[in-house]
Amino acid sequence: MYMTLVFYGNHSSEWMNVLNNDLSISLNPRINIIYNHRAFTSKLKTFKYVIPLMEKHMIELHNGGVKAMMPDIDTIRTFMCKRKFFDYVVKFNLLDNIPKTFKSPNDIRDNKMVIVKPYNFNSGVGMRITDTVFDFEFKYQIVQEYVHGNTEYCAYIVAKD
Repeated sequence: MYMTLVFYGNHSSEWMNVLNNDLSISLNPRINIIYNHRAFTSKLKTFKYVIPLMEKHMIELHNGGVKAMMPDIDTIRTFMCKRKFFDYVVKFNLLDNIPKTFKSPNDIRDNKMVIVKPYNFNSGVGMRITDTVFDFEFKYQIVQEYVHGNTEYCAYIVAKD
């Protein structure tokens, strides 16, 4: 018997290859990838496992009334904004689970590589890696240590009771 997973949205070519090839080999599910929910809203509502790939896809599914494996809308909006997400991490004492976040240029050691991200960045759009950050950049962006290697930080874990 097959489990049908529906992934909604599009992501980088690397992620899409994993979904199309690696995941189907290791889990043996039947995988459907739907790029535009507007054309498939009634069909999406019939599937048990709909998984949005990015926050913008969560918003689209929420607005379309499609139940999916995602948190409530307030949580989605909190996690979409890197400033709100950082405040969430501080509030729940989860700082060990994210790269170090700097509040001013004085917090950064000389020549230390950092990553500067707009609060609302999505999939790396608008981010830059640098060793120079100016005071004004801290107002509309979040500045974190640059972590070398292939470590990824997961922001969402979804589980059903």
